[in-house]
Amino acid sequence: MQIPTRDGYFNRYKLAGFGLIEILITIVVIGVGLLTIAGLYSRTMSASMVSKQRSEAVVIAESMLEQLRGTVYANIVSGNDSIAAVSGSGSSATYQRNWTVTSNVNPTYKNVAMTITWSDSQGATQTVSLVTRINGIGTIPITIP
Repeated sequence: MQIPTRDGYFNRYKLAGFGLIEILITIVVIGVGLLTIAGLYSRTMSASMVSKQRSEAVVIAESMLEQLRGTVYANIVSGNDSIAAVSGSGSSATYQRNWTVTSNVNPTYKNVAMTITWSDSQGATQTVSLVTRINGIGTIPITIP
């Protein structure tokens, strides 16, 4: 059967189906797209893990700051320790916690600089720092008549 066109007639068998070149180009385009998506997924998961570790480091820092706030004012001193990741968190990081306490006399308070350091899954050193002040005034007893 002949198909009429503007330039003449084509055989219908030449117009049917896909050629080998079109199939190969399609496979290459789909392959490149899938590889791009896989790379993006890998980077997203890595960034998610670093974000999770950073959140965990902030919680660890805030926990120690709260412990220091509950300590007798004269006993608040500099120190350091090492904390393993919370079990079940999916993180294998070990956090190094270091706090430096400096005193001020007038008004009476102590500056506490808390630094948490750990190595992420890429081996890069990550750091979170928090600074707070703890007053030395103490509580004032209130008597109710």
